[in-house]
Amino acid sequence: MTDRREAIVVRYDDERLRFEPRSDGRWRRFSQTWTGCRWRTRGTELVDAVAVTVGDD
Repeated sequence: MTDRREAIVVRYDDERLRFEPRSDGRWRRFSQTWTGCRWRTRGTELVDAVAVTVGDD
């Protein structure tokens, strides 16, 4: 894992996806739900690449 400050976070309602970069060039995706007190992780998986697109393609 590299610096957690480099994470990409997509939040909607009480849900979020957090992508944290790893030292091997891949990313770890966290699927999380807000409990009212903290973010609870429902699951994780490794992904090869992350792309962020804003607006229409």
